[in-house]
Amino acid sequence: MFVKAVLAAMVVVALVLIPANASALRGVATTTVTIKEKSGDFEGKVQSSDPACRGNRLVKVKELPSKDTIASDTSESNGAWNTGNTNADPGDYFAKVKKTADCSKAKSQVVTVN
Repeated sequence: MFVKAVLAAMVVVALVLIPANASALRGVATTTVTIKEKSGDFEGKVQSSDPACRGNRLVKVKELPSKDTIASDTSESNGAWNTGNTNADPGDYFAKVKKTADCSKAKSQVVTVN
């Protein structure tokens, strides 16, 4: 009788813990962000193995060395984003997206405005 009660308790604990740990086991989807520049117009793409991590991500364009945000856009469902013309000063810039519960953060390569 005691063994049955212990086994029953272990099953209940397992059923409670498995769903809670399933999301931890699933992990965070890897995300990348690209950037291109033409005459102060920044655009690029948020890419991920998880389609849910591509769209509706806030992309910030940052200036180096200050890392001040000079423009931003929210990515479309296919990951595309475009700030429009920012009148950016000559210098170096990169794009970044923050981590979410299911998606990793990402930082682009640096592009130079001449």
